[in-house]
Amino acid sequence: MGTYGQAAEVFGVGERSVGTWWRKYQAGGREALVVRRTRPAGRPERIGDAERAAVFQAMADYTPEDLLLGGPLWTRPLVAELVRMVTGVAMTERGVGKWLGRHGFSPQRPGRRSYRQDQAEVDAWLKEEYPAIAAKAKEEKAVVAWADQCGLRSDTAPPGRSWAPKGKTPLMRVNGRRFRPLHCPRPRASRT
Repeated sequence: MGTYGQAAEVFGVGERSVGTWWRKYQAGGREALVVRRTRPAGRPERIGDAERAAVFQAMADYTPEDLLLGGPLWTRPLVAELVRMVTGVAMTERGVGKWLGRHGFSPQRPGRRSYRQDQAEVDAWLKEEYPAIAAKAKEEKAVVAWADQCGLRSDTAPPGRSWAPKGKTPLMRVNGRRFRPLHCPRPRASRT
């Protein structure tokens, strides 16, 4: 027969737990060791699978602006409003964060893409033309520098994070037009 320490090691618990189990067994046999729960551990989720899927699909397909809820990013208050609209369940901001985290979401800084960007054209350029540029740079011992992704305007690129599934960076569509600093007037043609 083994000791409390050996049993604790086998079951991955403390020696006190083994002692408690042994006393229960001596008092009531195997039946005394059966754990009976009257309800599942923790609080049950009030949002069903179909409703949860609808909320997550709306977050994937639309921005809060598209749904007339608010800003361009899925923040906890805006997700709480979406959940309330779709399911009728009111959640606190903290509760929304825990709920999203439990279902594989995290707050992420969104990537930005121009509305006018044609992804097929970009992919073709990267496949067909960019390798020659990279090869020439390597030959000349130069470095290719990517200075700007899409010419963001300061008023179309709000700072912050948006909740999205882990590993799937959310995208923000911006107009991609560059802006002229106020101190650089446009050159005018001279009249002579």
